Amino acid sequence: MIFLQLLSTKNWPGQWVVKTNRINVILFLLTAVAAVLAMKVAGIMLVSAMLILPPLTALQLSVSFRMTILAAACFQLYQSFVALFWLFC
Repeated sequence: MIFLQLLSTKNWPGQWVVKTNRINVILFLLTAVAAVLAMKVAGIMLVSAMLILPPLTALQLSVSFRMTILAAACFQLYQSFVALFWLFC
């Protein structure tokens, strides 16, 4: 009942008029919060993928530990250059 009183007023006896400005502001704020949270989650997922995928790829392709470290470094450099090229071109 309190929520109904915040969003509406009585215009005539027995008739309720909905205040659309408040509903629009609430919807806008909820949409903005959802967009910000989605961007943060997407950023976290991208950063974790950039940290995890090169060593995993190197583990699948190399035989020794030294080769794994070198391959992981090379894959990370390649991934960074591709990401920067894709970002700025």
